Amino acid sequence: MGAERLFCIKRLRVLAVAVGAVATMHATPAAAKEKTATVEVFLNVVSTCRVQTDRLDFGFPVKGAKSAQAATAITLQCTPGVNYRVGIDNGDHFDGTERRMWGGQANGQVWYVPYRIYRDAARVVPWGNAPTNSAVGIMPLTGTVTLPVYGSADLKNVRASEYRDTVTVVLEY
Repeated sequence: MGAERLFCIKRLRVLAVAVGAVATMHATPAAAKEKTATVEVFLNVVSTCRVQTDRLDFGFPVKGAKSAQAATAITLQCTPGVNYRVGIDNGDHFDGTERRMWGGQANGQVWYVPYRIYRDAARVVPWGNAPTNSAVGIMPLTGTVTLPVYGSADLKNVRASEYRDTVTVVLEY
């Protein structure tokens, strides 16, 4: 009986050690493995602009008027923070010294009305397409800028007709 008892005790010890080991494995979690990666966050805002214009319309001046006045605006819509420069060229009928509206021709005569375009209501600061007579600025956070355009036409010795010219607004950004 002594050998049988000794065998049972050894067996209980082995069983107790095995149960203890299993309990220990379940009692403390196994060391978790971790992997990491990064995600690049990216945004590319492209500078872009749009320009909108309306007609500079001198209308129907009264009989005998020596000049006609007109006003309109140039509207820019650009990415905020964009540096811009806006100029206006000399038009289709520029004669080398002044802008002119063309009114037609007959019997070898061509009819023109000279006119000027200004950046200010007092009609002192001329619009042009050179850096010295164009508008420059930085687009505000609103993304919109409205630039006034004022015109003055000389009506001395002008015959009855419909006069037109086309100028090009040049936007650099």
